[in-house]
Amino acid sequence: MTNYLKLGIFFLISVFTLTACTSKSEKGKWTEEEMEKCIKEVTDELKEDQSIEELSKMTGKSLEDIVDCSCKKIETMYESYAEADTKLESVSDEKAIELFANCYGLVDENGKWSKATKDFFMQECNVEPGLEKYCECVLEKLEENFTLLDLAKLGNGEMDKSEEEEITQMYMDCFGSLTE
Repeated sequence: MTNYLKLGIFFLISVFTLTACTSKSEKGKWTEEEMEKCIKEVTDELKEDQSIEELSKMTGKSLEDIVDCSCKKIETMYESYAEADTKLESVSDEKAIELFANCYGLVDENGKWSKATKDFFMQECNVEPGLEKYCECVLEKLEENFTLLDLAKLGNGEMDKSEEEEITQMYMDCFGSLTE
């Protein structure tokens, strides 16, 4: 009888140990293995993108910072990395920008243009002496009226004609600052 008792106790301890050691990912709390897989795969994918290095220089965000932020954000959205990987394959560029722009340093926590984005705009606009006030005027108008997502649409040729005309008008309205 004591052998059956010992065997039963051993069995129960084994079951409790296995149950306690088995962890399962859930939304907002992935296993270490799931997070490591996300980090590895996102890193590999971003290393292939030529614009990431340029973006890192512009925003001051390292590849590691971008990947860490992206995986943490994905973790809050999906039960597992496998689910995220499957569902994110069909996400449009527009939606990806919306989801991860703050991870890349393009927008702040509130979705507003980041300092790095504003500085980049000013650098690209202010190519000749005397354009600073003009560029500041255009930047202010763009910030008030358009998100970076809106401007990404423009860059992809997806912005409608009225929005393009609105942006052109903003540039035209700021010409007066060139004479100031």
